[in-house]
Amino acid sequence: MKKSARVLTEADVAIFRALRLEGLANNPEAFGASLAREQDRDDEHFREILRDDMVVGGFIDDKLVGMAGLRGNHHPKLAHKCHLWGVYVTEEHRGTGIAEIIVDAVIARAQAHYEIIHARVVSTNGRARRFFDRIGFKLYGVERRAIKVGPNYFDEEMRAKFLVV
Repeated sequence: MKKSARVLTEADVAIFRALRLEGLANNPEAFGASLAREQDRDDEHFREILRDDMVVGGFIDDKLVGMAGLRGNHHPKLAHKCHLWGVYVTEEHRGTGIAEIIVDAVIARAQAHYEIIHARVVSTNGRARRFFDRIGFKLYGVERRAIKVGPNYFDEEMRAKFLVV
């Protein structure tokens, strides 16, 4: 099993769109975006994401099985911080180590430009919480009822990793 990670480009729009929609369908509580809204968007919307943010895809045997995005902050007083978003690995590839390969690739690229990387993790996702603990993201707050899916609310943990100490 060959594992790798690379930055996705506009040429990857079809596989990126498919994986993004899969994540929103399978784990709606884990993302701020909604499947209903995203599935109605055309490929240009997803190309724009790939142009504006850095998205790293994780591949096993040349198949895209995971992803994570990085969004910088362009306000001068906040430009030292960035946000990790959209971390998702297909269910059948969880536990293979591909998530760490993907996030490590994002962090390596972030270190060249940012001092702090933020992430939000839904508090009911124990596996994700343990993953972020393991890779050094420290909890600094909880937003109660951060996400609402149907009648259900989900809290989100706010976490940060200092890239420059």
